[in-house]
Amino acid sequence: MLEKSETPELPAFKLSVADARAALHDPKTVAKVAFLLVVLLGVIYAISEKYPIGVDWRYTFGPLWHHWRDPFDIPGLANPPWVIFLMPHSILPLKLSNAINLLLNITVPAILVGKYWAKQGPKTFIPLLLMLYTFPPFIDLVRTNNIEWVPILAFMLPAQWAIATLALKPQSVGGAALIWWKKSKFSLRVLLPLIFFVVFSFVVWGLWYERIDWEIVRKPWEAANFSPFPYMIPVGLYMLYKAYRTEDDVLAGVATPLLTPYYAGYGLFPVLVILTTKYRREAFYFYVGMWLYFIVEAKRRGII
Repeated sequence: MLEKSETPELPAFKLSVADARAALHDPKTVAKVAFLLVVLLGVIYAISEKYPIGVDWRYTFGPLWHHWRDPFDIPGLANPPWVIFLMPHSILPLKLSNAINLLLNITVPAILVGKYWAKQGPKTFIPLLLMLYTFPPFIDLVRTNNIEWVPILAFMLPAQWAIATLALKPQSVGGAALIWWKKSKFSLRVLLPLIFFVVFSFVVWGLWYERIDWEIVRKPWEAANFSPFPYMIPVGLYMLYKAYRTEDDVLAGVATPLLTPYYAGYGLFPVLVILTTKYRREAFYFYVGMWLYFIVEAKRRGII
């Protein structure tokens, strides 16, 4: 079973209204923020000009706000429709929104891992980032530009919002939600945001699940499916049991791909990200194992 690395506690981030007002009246702080915004806009523009539009962004998530009246006019969309609230950038021109989504796929994992390891210094933090961004599923994510930053974001939110967020894309690390709920002593209050979004989605979009075009969804799923289901169910259940006993949300998240009938290869990127937060050694083993698989598979197909 996984053994924890020497993991620092996740630091609490507190910013009072007074702190925010003081920052706004500090010329140096304002200048720094303005400089960072200019740099960010420059990076977004450069990426939008050079980076090809990812296939998943082009056909599935990029058009979301252009179909806000009925997101399921988009062929292949199978996520709950409140995903639209995390995609305000999809209202922008496709090249710009594509660049912003790529930046989210890069920066959100770095922020999560940094909350655990950045204070340990660059000798610890930088190698972890290099491991994340040279991981084969991340390379595939760059190609497709899906929204794997969404389940990663959930690990930085309070439990009630984390569960509602993770419900948007649960197939990679969704088991963590069970632990978050258990830690709240199965409080109904923790589920209120999820319940609200479900009810809200039915009020606004009706019985939206009936409009998912499963015939269109099924074909790419079958072609891209990376799941070992059902062969690893016993291992996944054992890991989930241990996670439940120890209230380990990371272990529960890592167990999820062993119990899920479908996820694409890039869906393993959130698994490595959350594994890195607590189990660096096992994360490295997972990284090496995926590279070995990639090399063997590429050689078998005559790619290398």
